[in-house]
Amino acid sequence: YWLYKNEPELKDKLSIPVRESDYYNLATFWIENRGHHCGFPLWGTWGYRKSEKWIKDACYNQAEFGTHSRPSWGEYSQDSIPVLEQKTIEGHAVRATLMATGLTAAALENQSPQYIETAKRLWENMAGKRMFITGGVGAIHEDEKFGPDYFLPTDAYLETCAAVGAGFFSQRMNQLTCNARYMDEVERVLYNNVLTGVSLSGDKYTYQNPLNTDKPDRWEWHVCPCCPPMFLKIMAAMPGYIYAYQGDNVYVNLFIGSEVRIPVGDNSVRLKQLTSYPWHGAVSIQVNPDKASTFSMKVRIPGWAQGTENPYDLYQSNLKAPVKLKVNQEDVLLRIVDGYAEINREWKKGDHIELELPMQPRLITANKAVENLRGQVALASGPIIYCFEDADNPELQTFKLQAQTPLELSHDSNLLNGVNIIKCQGDIPAKAIPYYAVANREESHSYKVWIPQK
Repeated sequence: YWLYKNEPELKDKLSIPVRESDYYNLATFWIENRGHHCGFPLWGTWGYRKSEKWIKDACYNQAEFGTHSRPSWGEYSQDSIPVLEQKTIEGHAVRATLMATGLTAAALENQSPQYIETAKRLWENMAGKRMFITGGVGAIHEDEKFGPDYFLPTDAYLETCAAVGAGFFSQRMNQLTCNARYMDEVERVLYNNVLTGVSLSGDKYTYQNPLNTDKPDRWEWHVCPCCPPMFLKIMAAMPGYIYAYQGDNVYVNLFIGSEVRIPVGDNSVRLKQLTSYPWHGAVSIQVNPDKASTFSMKVRIPGWAQGTENPYDLYQSNLKAPVKLKVNQEDVLLRIVDGYAEINREWKKGDHIELELPMQPRLITANKAVENLRGQVALASGPIIYCFEDADNPELQTFKLQAQTPLELSHDSNLLNGVNIIKCQGDIPAKAIPYYAVANREESHSYKVWIPQK
């Protein structure tokens, strides 16, 4: 729909008539028709075999089940109740996140309050009660589905494709609302659950991404090879996520070395970003408008850098270091609106912004409602979640992290293609590596993100 709406000349290249509205109507049909059915079969109580037979026998056509023309495909397919009435995100985690992405894209187009509120409600439930610290979603192996609120076991399923879907959903929510909290979760997904989906050599993959396991699994080929192309999809889309613009506002969403030209009113602005993030917290942004003009640069300040590990208190961390911002080498008072530091001024060629984010290692704990994670902690630095791998920690199975253990961040250029590591200088010295780098060494047989705290 957007393709033909924005580039109508493409319609002339086809030998058949094209009405872009047909695509829009079909998309909204797939959203709004969900949940409208005869109410049967009852997948949760009847079980799969009986439910599938009931559908194959077309029992839904019997008069006793009303005049609806089709059966229910249940929570698995987000079809138990109408989508616009859903209070929680349910069912197969890949299907659910991609459906929610489509719902949010439709909301961008129609600006329907019902669509917008539904998208917000589903995202808040996902991010606030059902998302794992690595950005993964889909706790349960059976049906590859979301679990109930606050069910976040360390051995959860967490399909790579589901993390990609969560990233797509969060990015669309950022487009819809211009709120940086959604890009915080895009960043969490990208640097953790999505990136671990491909090996450092680029030829092995993961389907499941548990947080603690003694059976890490990477493969060259899978009977259901959906994850590698989904990884490619989000990597191909990622450059378009770095910046955004609306009216006189220019947004910097991700900290990635890049150049872009952005229209601002009757002006054009070239931005160039230089950074070694996420290994270091320094970000330099050159701002070069074609002509001097006044507009607002909005630079995302991640929630974790402000002491907010999760916008709904699902996770907490102990980072208390400041964020520093300068324009043309002069300190700027942080004015944060919707997660963005706003800098409204007349910009001219040669101006530059310098951002310094605190990368000190931090301890993360989960909300007390998460029974599975009580008494356990995880480590992070910047957007990267860390884990302990047995290749570095022979006593991993009995290791406990002392609350006051000094944590030291350093770079090891010879390890895992070059990574920042966190050394724990306690009774038993330990070393943590980025979660995304797990299962890349032959001597690796287990790892843990969540560690008991002594």
